[in-house]
Amino acid sequence: MVYQYNYSAGVAAAKLHDGFGSLTNLQKLCIIEADSEALKELMKLRQLRKLSIRPQNGNGKDLCGLIANFENLENLNVLMKSKEEVLDLQSLSNPPQYLERLYLKGNMKKLPDWIFKLKNVIRLGLDLSGLTEEPIRVLQALPNLLELLLKGTYNYEVFHFEAGWFPKLQILKLFDFVAVKSVIIEKGAMPDIRELWIGPCPLLMEIPIGIEYLKNLKLLVFARMVKQVYCMTKDENWEKVTEHILDVLVTFVKAGQMEYVYLPSGEFIDQFIDRILDQIVVAMLH
Repeated sequence: MVYQYNYSAGVAAAKLHDGFGSLTNLQKLCIIEADSEALKELMKLRQLRKLSIRPQNGNGKDLCGLIANFENLENLNVLMKSKEEVLDLQSLSNPPQYLERLYLKGNMKKLPDWIFKLKNVIRLGLDLSGLTEEPIRVLQALPNLLELLLKGTYNYEVFHFEAGWFPKLQILKLFDFVAVKSVIIEKGAMPDIRELWIGPCPLLMEIPIGIEYLKNLKLLVFARMVKQVYCMTKDENWEKVTEHILDVLVTFVKAGQMEYVYLPSGEFIDQFIDRILDQIVVAMLH
């Protein structure tokens, strides 16, 4: 496995030396900056099972040809430097058939058609800008998907999960959706979901509608949504719809550090959230 680690910045993209294509038995490569020359060397590494790559703008076709070359690939991360840089994967017609984990970051107007051919994918993460279609509607049919992460992928106001969607999904994370005002879950949607993470969604002030149908839900996390959760707890149905959930958490930033607390049930929740809000205000003043 090859990667570069910087103690101040964490894992960073590495620039590999010329001739690294001679490492024909290499199976893991994380994270590499890939210009056109690097892509040529990568073509020689036919045994790769995991690849994390940061491609350059404008080499989408070469990148698609590279990915198609890796018949044994199980884990693929394609990360542009920012979500404003175009990520073009449309010309990939036949994705690696054993692919189980996929993470994409960049600017993409439309999800590539080959994503719907990923019959073996169990973990999918999309950190995309520019999408003009609702991703959950087109991803819900992936037959073996267990974990889905969506981050700021579109600007619609409603997440609507219809009956029969995501039959095997166990973990769902919806991060950084500034326009979402409502989450609707129909009976029969996500029947096996165990964890649901939401936030920050500054406009989401109501309890997710239909959350009581998620009978297997064990963990509900509202990320950086203290004020929004405060509004939710004022709803007379709060106790009723959350009583089956083992752990309900809210996270918040205090003095530059991310913290989390378990929400108590019953009559003490108002005082509890008031105290959290007071702590945040005090931390901001200092």
